[in-house]
Amino acid sequence: MARPIVPYVLPLPTPLKGGPLAAWVGAWGVARNAAATQDFDVRVVSPAGTLSADDLPAILEKEKPPAGREAPATDPSPAGRLLRDAKQAAVMKRFARYARAEVMRLADRTEVPFVLTRHVLFGTAGLEASRAIGRPLVTWAHASLVHEAATWGTNRWFSTLTETLGERYALSRSDAIVAVTQKVLQDLSLANDPRACAIGNGTELSRFDGEADRRDRIVWVGSFRRFHGVERVVEAFAAAGADGDLDAELVLVGRGPRVHVIERRVRELGLEGRVTFPGFMAPADLPALLLTAKVGVVAAGLDSEDFHYSPVKLREYAAAGLVGCVPAIGEMAAMADEPWVEAYRNTAEGLADGMKRALARATTEASDAARAYARAHYGWDRWWHATRALLASMR
Repeated sequence: MARPIVPYVLPLPTPLKGGPLAAWVGAWGVARNAAATQDFDVRVVSPAGTLSADDLPAILEKEKPPAGREAPATDPSPAGRLLRDAKQAAVMKRFARYARAEVMRLADRTEVPFVLTRHVLFGTAGLEASRAIGRPLVTWAHASLVHEAATWGTNRWFSTLTETLGERYALSRSDAIVAVTQKVLQDLSLANDPRACAIGNGTELSRFDGEADRRDRIVWVGSFRRFHGVERVVEAFAAAGADGDLDAELVLVGRGPRVHVIERRVRELGLEGRVTFPGFMAPADLPALLLTAKVGVVAAGLDSEDFHYSPVKLREYAAAGLVGCVPAIGEMAAMADEPWVEAYRNTAEGLADGMKRALARATTEASDAARAYARAHYGWDRWWHATRALLASMR
């Protein structure tokens, strides 16, 4: 008899088409882990087709190259934003028709215990599909989308309407909601909702089982966007090394609309020989690099305590045995006493000091502690267990 299938409705383009890499890495992680640890398989229903765990590595091998110029620093006018939102709603409506048909096809072939979907603006595909087959819907929320956009300067004079129709409509009809942090639950006004809980992101731990060959190398992994604070990483690295106390290499992994800005800043600071840009790395190739480093950096783009992320990169750093150099904000503030974590004050000066302390902290004992923490807290099996427990409590 065929194993049950949980459709994961992911209404996002692939990385090659400009979609967020982290979302697809997460899809691969939950699908691969379900096949190994759960009593069902996952099929990712997406604009690229309906994909199994075995199909996903090929999706993750390529990412859209950055544009040859810096992305605009500001968003369009309210009228321009309204037009963009209208186009987004139309795209989501078309995808919902496709996803509904695909999930119904899967349900005709085997048992579908529930439907999982990613929270996106105007995304009703998961809701419509779950209702079409009469199965519960679990919504996976990584941010309060309208709230987050406003934080970064998006100008919507119709934000209340967008939030009502584009976010709360589907959330209010979900049977269970899994947010990546408690901050996301608060931003979505779900902190006291019995249907909702906070479960941090995970990572596929087995990818990091290789032998380490550590050197004085600090790594940052992510997309070159304002909210990831990569400019701050470069400037802090320069400041930390100005007095000769930090003799290390900085490796910035990834691409994005601000990569040219960061490259220019590295040249301005005279860091060409100490900062390298390997570019995009497929998730299957990333562990080999991380296993050569001692420190992994997480940065925030603002001097703020308003940090809603559950950074995938932090999970990968821990699984690879790196010391995590993290701002003492959000979910990371509670980790300050961990032996593999160097929590810094969330300022440029704090990050510079944190890098030096993190490198000094990078011992074999700290590396072993990081891997042990990852095994205890960051496996996707833990995520599945908590998600299924929440759903069971709703029945």
